[in-house]
Amino acid sequence: MSLISDAQIALRSMRDEHLSVDIIYRRGGAADRAIRGCKAATSVTVDDGQAIVKTQVADWLIDVAVLVTVPMRGDQINHDSVRYEVADVGSEHCWRYHGSDRKTFRIHCKIVPSGETP
Repeated sequence: MSLISDAQIALRSMRDEHLSVDIIYRRGGAADRAIRGCKAATSVTVDDGQAIVKTQVADWLIDVAVLVTVPMRGDQINHDSVRYEVADVGSEHCWRYHGSDRKTFRIHCKIVPSGETP
């Protein structure tokens, strides 16, 4: 293994041990999956030609091996009584790999206001 690979493994291990929390991952009518994820944030700037809007988006870092399936728009993540819906952000797809080893998904989500039905 290379120094970079060893560092990625160590950082992923520390993130999972010290920063990850229990979440529920839901896709459509499938059974809920209790897994662990780490909440992150992405700053997004959208310029539609008339206005420039800068917003913060909730992202979740989840190990590829734990999630097993590729995230899809409309999937939901529930944590601490807050519901997040997987969504595209600006022109970026709803997920991307986090890190060059491609062992972690970075999943973009929007917060679903309480009271809205799934």
